[in-house]
Amino acid sequence: MLGTSIIGVGLWLLCAIILPTLLSAKSFLADPNLPYYLVNVALMILVSLALSYLMSKFIQRANIISSVTNVLGLGMSFLCGVFVPLSMLSPSIKKFTQFLPVYWYEETNGLIGYQTTFTAAQKLDLYKGFGMESQRKTRHGVKRI
Repeated sequence: MLGTSIIGVGLWLLCAIILPTLLSAKSFLADPNLPYYLVNVALMILVSLALSYLMSKFIQRANIISSVTNVLGLGMSFLCGVFVPLSMLSPSIKKFTQFLPVYWYEETNGLIGYQTTFTAAQKLDLYKGFGMESQRKTRHGVKRI
């Protein structure tokens, strides 16, 4: 678990901070949505590492782990709008992809990328994307946040 955590932090630093800073430091560091972007990338890396760890516990042969994770990663990417825009997919596929974490990553990235300030409803959508659920328990039952 410690090794996985170190790899995750290293990937987050490299992909979310170092490379964007090297490529376009002025616009990247001046972006008002930078904290939201960094949280979104960190959550996606955490989900990816957890999925990889889970697959390594179910599958013991190293060559099969690579095949399964490639199919899972590429399959989720195609279904959730990374390679193919969601507007090109059928409504039934879109409904299915809402159960996958990459869909919420893409939705949140879209929201972060096109906004400079957020309304209350947009912040709700942003946090919903971060948590993939929009309800929490209170003393009096379920309360929408």
